[in-house]
Amino acid sequence: MKCRNRIDISRYDRHWKLAEEFVFEREGIKTDKMTLGQLATQFETMVGPCNCGGIFRYAAPRRCLYCAAVLGDADSHQHVWPEDVGDDEQALADGDALIARFVCEPKWLDDC
Repeated sequence: MKCRNRIDISRYDRHWKLAEEFVFEREGIKTDKMTLGQLATQFETMVGPCNCGGIFRYAAPRRCLYCAAVLGDADSHQHVWPEDVGDDEQALADGDALIARFVCEPKWLDDC
């Protein structure tokens, strides 16, 4: 099943440092020389499955938050935000609720 869920991993999350250590041990690349793609590949091995049963992939195509259709013109590394419907409090709250619906907390595997 293809879904629109995503995870966000903060640079300040302890798992980020673990990913850097794993990449260094595996590839010998120093932290300041690692690419986001190398770290993302490591994160893919560290997080559990999506709520839909699928797996998270860094390079997964971005999907519409409303219908889950693949967004052909969206860079696979950019976030997709709700349609801009205004800046009043209700519109902002609705947008935040939509984002919260599809941004999942990572389910870190036991060994991480």
